Amino acid sequence: LLISSLFVTVLYLGGSNISIPYIFLSEFFEINKGYVVFGTTIGIFITLAKTYLFLFVSIITRWTLPRLRMDQLLNLGWKFLLPISLGNLLLTTSSQLFSL
Repeated sequence: LLISSLFVTVLYLGGSNISIPYIFLSEFFEINKGYVVFGTTIGIFITLAKTYLFLFVSIITRWTLPRLRMDQLLNLGWKFLLPISLGNLLLTTSSQLFSL
């Protein structure tokens, strides 16, 4: 679960990128010596924070929702997902046909 959370963080949540703009202390004080170490450390902590956040959400989801039986999954597929996908296919083909 931890490895899959790390993969989701790196592939979909941006890895070490943070969406909040911030200024490094080294840029603020114009110190160039520890910039690489400081930036790498911050990136590692951001990645781990996102990983543990996703891990927490997935564990809470697994604890909260009950497991589905095989017959419930089959009913979901045949009675709900298949009609929706066929309707989507019909809508898409008709919109493509009439837009020409």
